[in-house]
Amino acid sequence: MFSNVRKVIFKSPPPLKDLLTFIEDFNSDLEAELSVISDLQDIMRLIRKNCCLINIVILEAVVEHFEINDAQTYIDDYKREIKEFCRNLSVDLCLNEPFDVVRASPPLKCETATYVLGWEATEHKLKDVTDIVSKSSGKFVKLISIKSTQSITITCSFPHSLTEALIIKLSETLELLIKNDLMKLTVGYCTIWKKHEIHEIQESLEEEVQEIKEQDKDHDKVNKPIANSVFIARYGYHAIDSVDISFSEEEQLEIYEKEDSFYWKGRSLVSGDEGDIPSSCVYSMLESLQLLEFILSVEEVSLPILQKIRDDSCSNDEKASLFLETINDDPIMISALRQDKEQHDKGVTGNVDWGFDRVSLTSPSPVQCNE
Repeated sequence: MFSNVRKVIFKSPPPLKDLLTFIEDFNSDLEAELSVISDLQDIMRLIRKNCCLINIVILEAVVEHFEINDAQTYIDDYKREIKEFCRNLSVDLCLNEPFDVVRASPPLKCETATYVLGWEATEHKLKDVTDIVSKSSGKFVKLISIKSTQSITITCSFPHSLTEALIIKLSETLELLIKNDLMKLTVGYCTIWKKHEIHEIQESLEEEVQEIKEQDKDHDKVNKPIANSVFIARYGYHAIDSVDISFSEEEQLEIYEKEDSFYWKGRSLVSGDEGDIPSSCVYSMLESLQLLEFILSVEEVSLPILQKIRDDSCSNDEKASLFLETINDDPIMISALRQDKEQHDKGVTGNVDWGFDRVSLTSPSPVQCNE
């Protein structure tokens, strides 16, 4: 295929300067190699280096951008053959085989993304692997290898410059990966997600609490926020009056007073500004795990959707995943759960009595008010 496409391009080559500029824009990590290229033959060698058996995206991009229609026919035929090949080839026949023989970027500029899936190699096809990688990461990564022990480990490479974009993309598709029995997902040295049993979550919480207690002892000495006081902005907020503070999405905020349920007092760890912060705008993973532990420990959850997650989910891992997804989609729910947990911890038991023509609420929590 590549030989035929190369012949077509050589018959009617695009301007060398335009081709170099396009490839550099397409993959900035190739800038150094492009700087020493002086003819079309060298460009085609570079494109060939950056293609592998199941990933010819850079060649496709060049053909499409410069509208080399005769070459597009060869590419379409090749993609159909590869699709059929992947559909029929069992994963166990691909184990430990290199998919990307020549690394596209120098080691210092090339990162790896690793998927660990709880799959049996004999029960899946190569197409299952390419589909899950493609759907979760788009065109950011190239498949390097597949290995198997008690699970399948898929290793991919991607340009270092795309690290942030890849992490965002993987975060957006994390639910899809979890449904496909994801056990662990790493990008470079960063673990994006790891499957935990519920007792591991509880052990992690205990470790966090111990760390917080130790930090509390030194807090006055070092004047820095302790772990349980640091929250992340769910989205940006513009101050409405002089007592509020403005902050951006994902900004770190220290919360030091929670007397009001709706507005907390704190400061931005970026700007240093202090003032009122809407509690529904912020979250922390530690708090989310504590709320998860709370709904799993009480006899009954008042909010129907959380009761459904608790009762219907197949495993504790699935419960944790669905719970985190649900409260992230509904900031009002997390505010209600906070007060529900606070009343539970204080021993305050709210009550909702449904009468024939009225409803009586006694010391109700926000969740019971919602009911």
